[in-house]
Amino acid sequence: MRRPVLAVLAATSATALLAMPASASPAPSRLGAEVPNCHAAQLRISWGPAQGAAGTSYRPLIFTNTGARCALWGVPAIQPLRRNASAAGPPARNESMGQMPVRHFLSRGQSASSAIGFTDTLNYAPATCGPVQVAATTVSLGGLVPATTIKLATVVCAKLSSVSTRLLAAGRQG
Repeated sequence: MRRPVLAVLAATSATALLAMPASASPAPSRLGAEVPNCHAAQLRISWGPAQGAAGTSYRPLIFTNTGARCALWGVPAIQPLRRNASAAGPPARNESMGQMPVRHFLSRGQSASSAIGFTDTLNYAPATCGPVQVAATTVSLGGLVPATTIKLATVVCAKLSSVSTRLLAAGRQG
C-alpha cells in the first residue's frame, strides 16, 4: 500500500525533529522580550541632509536614543505646517503599505531613521499643486512618539500629497 507523499514527508520531518539533540534545537529568543519600547522623552528627532533624486529630494528623519536601551519601529506620520502652524496640504503618504515593520533595538546614541520624500512642486502645474511654503512638520510614531513639531523650511503642494514616508531603517540614512 502506497502512502501519500505528504504523509511520508510529515513522518520523516517529525522523526528528524525528535532525533535532533537538545543542543541543536533552536531556543526561543528572549533578546527582544526584555527591551522596553522607546519613549518620546528619550528620543531626539532631527532631519538629516537632503539628497536629490529625479524630481524628489529625500531627507532622513532621524530618531536618536538619548536614554537606556529601547525598541522602536513603524512608519512616522508627517504633516507639513505653515508658519501659522496650520496644515500645509495633505499628510505624507505611506510608501511602505503591506510591508512588515522591523523592531529596532537602540542603545544610547544609536539611531533609526525614515527616508521622507519631498516631490519638487515644479513637477506639477501651479493650479494642480498649489505650492505653499512650509516652516515645520509634525512628526508622530504610533503610540511611541506623540505629535512633535520639527522645523523644516521647504515648499510642498497644498492641493495634493507631495510628501511620502517609509518604514524606519537602522542608522541615520533613512
